[in-house]
Amino acid sequence: MFEIALHKSGPVPSVLKRELNNCHRDAMAWAGRFWDQEYREGHFANAATRKYDYAPRQGEPGRTVRNFKRSYTGKKLRLHGHTRPLEFSGESRRRTRNPRIVATAKKGEAKVRVVMNSPGLNRRYAGSSIDMRAELTRVIPVEGEAIGRQTSRFLQKRYQINARSTKRF
Repeated sequence: MFEIALHKSGPVPSVLKRELNNCHRDAMAWAGRFWDQEYREGHFANAATRKYDYAPRQGEPGRTVRNFKRSYTGKKLRLHGHTRPLEFSGESRRRTRNPRIVATAKKGEAKVRVVMNSPGLNRRYAGSSIDMRAELTRVIPVEGEAIGRQTSRFLQKRYQINARSTKRF
């Protein structure tokens, strides 16, 4: 689960507060879907280890391990034929494909939560610094800026539509 927040800055068209909150809620839901479609799958790629700065696993290149076959990476390679991060059997990856997107907007502030039901990512061994749930929901600055730009475009379109459709008496 992760959260994106919207804070307004600059002039906003004169619309009812309820309409404005509806616009913001729709924009946040759209931002959550955008993250899911564009960036979620990238967290399971081999390049994600460096891109998102994941904690090193046993048996990864650059880590000295006496017996590679018994290490986490060795078992994953032997049993499932891959060394992708955040994925052992593929169950966690499958379970994150349909997240529940919860968008809220109150008092001019909007938020979205992307909730993925994947209990395997919550498992942690005692003394381990690996937090797979935090690694999956990590957003790097480049992605955050892209999400912000796309959300801003979405809101501008919605503001124009609402400004035209609002009746003044």
